[in-house]
Amino acid sequence: MSTRITAGYMTLMAALGVSVFAAPAWAALTWSAIGAISAGAILLGTRLYAPCRRGPWWLLAAGVLAMAAGDTIFAVAAHRSGDTSPAIVDACYLAIFPLVSAGFIQLTRTSVVLRDRTRLLDLLTFTCATALLSWVLVLSPGLHTYANNVDKSTLLAYVLGDLLMLVTSVRLAVAARRTSVVVLLAFGAWALVASDLAYAFADLSGGWQSGGPDELGYLLFYVSLGAAALQPSMAHLTMPVDADAVRARRRWSMLLGLSLTVPAALLLFESMMGRPRDGMVIAVVTVLMSALVITQLSDAIAKHRRALA
Repeated sequence: MSTRITAGYMTLMAALGVSVFAAPAWAALTWSAIGAISAGAILLGTRLYAPCRRGPWWLLAAGVLAMAAGDTIFAVAAHRSGDTSPAIVDACYLAIFPLVSAGFIQLTRTSVVLRDRTRLLDLLTFTCATALLSWVLVLSPGLHTYANNVDKSTLLAYVLGDLLMLVTSVRLAVAARRTSVVVLLAFGAWALVASDLAYAFADLSGGWQSGGPDELGYLLFYVSLGAAALQPSMAHLTMPVDADAVRARRRWSMLLGLSLTVPAALLLFESMMGRPRDGMVIAVVTVLMSALVITQLSDAIAKHRRALA
């Protein structure tokens, strides 16, 4: 039965994918259907195969729906003369990154034994801090293509989101056993990042058009996540296994501490130089880093409880 469901899903998505490029005038309706079918496939696979942990798959489905909402609104606005992309579109697109990345991270809590899960979270926190430093001190002052600071801050938020998606998906692909589910999840994330980069370059050069090849990665993202959930082996990805104890090292604690001081230090620096121009970016990065730290604390509490038990 799973083979027939997957075949039907792929056939339907292929037909819709062709219509994306053949009939861009119907993009709003097409992307809505693609997103709804992809999210429905994830929920259907979760129901059929009943994994031990359904939360990660629900997060992936939520990320797909957020992207579908953004695509639909963007497509409607793109076909109205004189309209610009509404702010809600950026909100929908930016929601993809924490939702999907959280799903990938949650998949590493049981069957994918990340002996350095704590180090992974430290690395993500340090990556956010480094990216924020690079933006505030190097990229933002030299980026004159965009007219205002809000556009620049939004661009950095996308860069951070793509970076987060890339790190979590690569770690999942490296740590997990090479199954079709893992390959599809990682491939979908990488396709999304590739299309984001292509869209950014096209937008900077003023040559982006709806229905172009830049949207192929977005289509592959939808198809891959839905197909991954329809594989029977998706249930094995979250089966509980024994994990080795991890000893925290002083240098990683120091790295985490230094990373957490970066947003406040940059905000103070910009305040001393005048009005803060990257307040939105600093706030977004602070929330993201706080979420990573809370995840670490939750892991530490869970390990302590298991040790007491």
